Amino acid sequence: MGGKDYKKSRFNVATSSKRMIGSTIKPMLYYEAIENGFTPLSSFKSEAADIYLGSEKYSFKNYSDLYDNKKITMAYALATSDNIYAIKTHLYLGSEKLINFLKKFNIDEIEDVVSLALGSVHMSLLELTTIYNTFSTLGLFDTPTAVNKIISNNKVVYLKKKKEKELLSKATSYIITDLLTGTFDTKLSNTNVVTGARIANLLNCKVAAKSGLTDYDSYFIGYTPLYTIGIWSGYEDNSLLIDEVAKRYPKDIFPIILNTLMNKKNTWYEKPNAVYMQYVSPRQGYYKNLYFKKY
Repeated sequence: MGGKDYKKSRFNVATSSKRMIGSTIKPMLYYEAIENGFTPLSSFKSEAADIYLGSEKYSFKNYSDLYDNKKITMAYALATSDNIYAIKTHLYLGSEKLINFLKKFNIDEIEDVVSLALGSVHMSLLELTTIYNTFSTLGLFDTPTAVNKIISNNKVVYLKKKKEKELLSKATSYIITDLLTGTFDTKLSNTNVVTGARIANLLNCKVAAKSGLTDYDSYFIGYTPLYTIGIWSGYEDNSLLIDEVAKRYPKDIFPIILNTLMNKKNTWYEKPNAVYMQYVSPRQGYYKNLYFKKY
């Protein structure tokens, strides 16, 4: 779906509108972190942070200004979308890691700023969903297309040929996918609540997903082995998203589309050989199986 009314406007928001992607960038950042030695248990302290780079001061906050004020893990940080953890990871890695990730998907006009870790890069919903689709295929990239097959007089006259290429690590994509199921794991909620808690009981299958919010845009992107779904809401004229209900539209729409497509097909991924499972505590007092990459 590319707009509200094709008769009124032929501008395709889904393919042509370049907007900041907010916290939907965090799985990309943590992909690079795991590729560079982090694990789902790597920790940073969650707290309001003033960061100085040279003479420049940057202040960062969590949504609703909530902090655990203690060390939290990547598993918890991704599930609750902790901004401080993302900023600290980005600074620890160096900005070139995330920039190089985005360039793999031909994302251009990337500004090298600290807030890149919070999604201050512009891309279309199609480009964003394509990145998540590459996670969903455990690293295999295929250029998206609107037409897969044309049949005329009961004969296939056109069939899109798959041109998949291995763009991301299978093992790391699997770990990111597993971590993104934490979006709905309400047992992980502590000071901050997992971002998918409100719709967790509405889903009819296992799914990996991430929300994102800017002053002008709201996102919910999720996938299973069969489908990848990208949803955005906002205004074409870039008006502020003031209405709290409007901010929740993508999250409310997601279960409807997912449940219709999946129809209770509860299929999931087979663990790659390069990944091992360990019974650990992603936050104090709660235990869960998490996946780690073999080095």
